[in-house]
Amino acid sequence: MSSWRKFPGFCRLPRLVARSFGTTLRLTVRDTLETMATTTRCPGYEPKMESLCLPTSDPHISTDVVYLFKPNSLSCLQSSPLYHLQRVRRNDNSYAQEYKKCEQEFVKALVSRIDQIAFDAIVCVPSSRPELQAPYRDAILLLKPGVADYSSCISRVNDGIDSSTDKTFEERVDNFQLDIDSLPDDVKLLVIDDILRTGSSAAAVMKRFQITNASVSSFSLVCALWITGDLGDQMRSLLQASQELLRSA
Repeated sequence: MSSWRKFPGFCRLPRLVARSFGTTLRLTVRDTLETMATTTRCPGYEPKMESLCLPTSDPHISTDVVYLFKPNSLSCLQSSPLYHLQRVRRNDNSYAQEYKKCEQEFVKALVSRIDQIAFDAIVCVPSSRPELQAPYRDAILLLKPGVADYSSCISRVNDGIDSSTDKTFEERVDNFQLDIDSLPDDVKLLVIDDILRTGSSAAAVMKRFQITNASVSSFSLVCALWITGDLGDQMRSLLQASQELLRSA
């Protein structure tokens, strides 16, 4: 418990141990977590666009990011159905239905802003859970059926190297394999991801395409959830703690 109190907003969760009339009522971790998954109400997020400086060797490289939600605190994130998206991404499938209830609304909202971006090709960042990106990709292809989809052409050589591992940018780029001999000139590439943190994986994907074809003229990025600052570390620690308690319960 003490290691959890340092996270802002965590005090709002029910206590795992409740004392009443001298009797200790021990709640299971599952019961505690289920209180977070009350009837899901889908928030009406308005998609936004911001510029992001990519974490590359060149600090001046930036890209436009279209996103739905960028929480400013852990408690704000926990109140959103998109928090369940992060749980599912970490293989906690018990909350998959809570996210699925709002998925199509999130897809429609995010895609409604896509027409403000100039692109003629798309690619999904390689992921262990590609099904989380698929609804957004499919909706974009439905909106613009003529664009090229390179999602099946790129993969990770080592699945153990991802955005959470301590690797250099060059090592991340080298870990992506792009099975394309050449690209058309002046490609405008839209990169799709479900959750954006530092942008290191998306930037490595963009760099891999540049290495294949230097005439890629522009990159843009689209994601449902954008987690900034140390909020990602707080969330990861919280989810790890909850999983450890579930295993020990």
